[in-house]
Amino acid sequence: MTYKLIIRKDDEMGKWELAVFDSENIEDKSYEECMAVSFELMFMDRVWGKRLKIIDNNKDISEMNEGS
Repeated sequence: MTYKLIIRKDDEMGKWELAVFDSENIEDKSYEECMAVSFELMFMDRVWGKRLKIIDNNKDISEMNEGS
């Protein structure tokens, strides 16, 4: 199974979008790879952990943004 890392934008809308790290979209990755990037974003780039989620790659992000 593959996963993707999503990040909630730090603005007034707060929409979820696919995370980009080192110019690469973080999708179709293993859970461990997504966790490694999540760790890097939190501890090296100071991204607040509640703004990150690892979800099944088949999940449609637009469903999470409805009503935002």
